[in-house]
Amino acid sequence: MKKTTSKSRSVQPSRPTKEACPICGVLYTVGVGLASHIRFKHANAPQALPVASKRAITTEADIRVVPIIDPKTHLQEAIDQLTARKSQIDQELGRAEGLQTESREVNKRIEALHTAMRAFGQESMAASG
Repeated sequence: MKKTTSKSRSVQPSRPTKEACPICGVLYTVGVGLASHIRFKHANAPQALPVASKRAITTEADIRVVPIIDPKTHLQEAIDQLTARKSQIDQELGRAEGLQTESREVNKRIEALHTAMRAFGQESMAASG
């Protein structure tokens, strides 16, 4: 029997590349499960939201402190924003109503000019006839 010797090589096993979910940051092996995860876990989530970090472990630098807003303040801010938007809409509607009035006046003038052109055409025909 022959004794075979094999030289051991220092080969590192290839590690699969990980990809983070762009919405929640959970890591998945590329091509395995990420698309399915997004479809089922984030079906209604805006897809453009970036995750704070693509690392699985969160560090202190990744944590944002968001001040707590009491409900009354939150509601007042919403009322203020909607009131400002309503004011903008009312201004635009006023402009639209003004344009509609002007459009009706222009239509009347155009019709008067068409009437004058028809009358002028009939006078020309009567004079040449």
